[in-house]
Amino acid sequence: MTLPKRKPTRLKGYDYSQNGAYFITVCTHNKGHILSKIVGEGLCALPKNTLTPIGTEVEKAIQYINENYIGVKVDKYVIMPNHIHLIIITDKSGGHRDHPLQSIIWQ
Repeated sequence: MTLPKRKPTRLKGYDYSQNGAYFITVCTHNKGHILSKIVGEGLCALPKNTLTPIGTEVEKAIQYINENYIGVKVDKYVIMPNHIHLIIITDKSGGHRDHPLQSIIWQ
């Protein structure tokens, strides 16, 4: 399957090291459904997103960010079957060590 060519998602010339709220999406390899399962779909049941063991580890890693990076906060997140959405807020005004956003995400 050939995927369509995507447009660049970064703003040209924007300094992503500055303070701000960033919406981040991370996808699984080959869009594999390894992070969670959507269960309870039916006539009367509301769907529920249940984490797999891998999804549980991903959630721990997200919590690790809040506990271990000064000036960085994961405000909201959702773990879907094959991707994660996060809103990360950075505030480097406290004079702490600079952690590039990409290095935090890939830890």
